[in-house]
Amino acid sequence: MKKILFAFVSVILLLFTLLHTDSAIPAARAGMNLWLNTLFPTLLPFIILTGILMRTELMESLFYPARILLKYLFGLSPCGGYALFAGLLCGYPMGAKITSDLYRQGKLSLRESCYLMTFSNNASPAFLTGYVYLTCLKKVIPLKYILFPLIIADITVMLFFRIIIFHRKTIMPVSCVLPKKETSFASGFDAFVDVSIMNGFETMARLGGYILLFSLAGAMLKEYLPYRGSIFYLLTGSMELTNGLHMIAGTDLSTETKYLYSMVLTSFGGLCVVCQTRSVSHPHIPLKYYLCAKCINTGITALLILFLRKII
Repeated sequence: MKKILFAFVSVILLLFTLLHTDSAIPAARAGMNLWLNTLFPTLLPFIILTGILMRTELMESLFYPARILLKYLFGLSPCGGYALFAGLLCGYPMGAKITSDLYRQGKLSLRESCYLMTFSNNASPAFLTGYVYLTCLKKVIPLKYILFPLIIADITVMLFFRIIIFHRKTIMPVSCVLPKKETSFASGFDAFVDVSIMNGFETMARLGGYILLFSLAGAMLKEYLPYRGSIFYLLTGSMELTNGLHMIAGTDLSTETKYLYSMVLTSFGGLCVVCQTRSVSHPHIPLKYYLCAKCINTGITALLILFLRKII
């Protein structure tokens, strides 16, 4: 069924590209500009440097002093704390990638990896402040009303999965879950730096491909769905977040409605982010926990925004 679905979608996008070149090419160009000018300089350095850091095996030492706080506050090991910190700092889909890399190296258990996927893969602070706050909402909404609802929703999701789903077994690191097949430190500094660099470029190429495909899908929606209303904007933003937010910012919707739509879409991340997350995740880590967490996170964010709209 998956092969049939992917083949069908590929044929539809191919026909759209051939029949509507005037719409497809600008959309593809916009998607590649987003990838090259925003994601590439933002994510690639973090991917390479975190890859080097993980291969030096010094990461545990950095977060070891906070092991007690991490264990009782978040239910995480030192390596899990690093994945959480890096994921929150770098944004989509770095939380999923670092978690999967640590699991692949045997530094995280499968249970802790699944648990981390529910709350460590979110929009970065730079994206929230630089794009959502400044570009999309034009600084009309105070920054605290953008950051706090997302933080509260993420903490709520973390507590829900920790208490309800993962409470029966202690989430602790294991010495070896999978055989370590990465280049070791003994192989030489140049070797694992090269591995980290190539891994970074491979990951970025994969992300760029998904952005390109979903940019074409968004352009196809614009072409065949002339209706411009709330459902259209939410549907477009649910496919590719950045273009969806940009479209909402250019509408004549009220500020409160733009605020609600932008926050809900940012909380979910979009189908493009879901595909990016799946592409960088280890096959052993199921996507169902991430998807369930994102749906809960989106619902909580929507409720918080509806409440804050009355205060604002």
